[in-house]
Amino acid sequence: MPRSRLAIGEVPRGWDADVETGEALFLAYPDRGWLVVFLDERLVYKEALSGAQLHAIGRGWQYEDKFKTKLETAPSR
Repeated sequence: MPRSRLAIGEVPRGWDADVETGEALFLAYPDRGWLVVFLDERLVYKEALSGAQLHAIGRGWQYEDKFKTKLETAPSR
């Protein structure tokens, strides 16, 4: 579950809480109404959302990008 979809520490009803680490790729498709997440090239999350909801998530990502350090934005090796 992407952290943008729940408050920190919350788990969706009926889900077990696990933590996975790795390179994640978040993709939002407002024209199709999908938010998808790949972790290490494996689809791990898909949710149908309205275009307005996806645009709000995208604005949140843009806002968070303003505060990233050089370490966070450096390409991984």
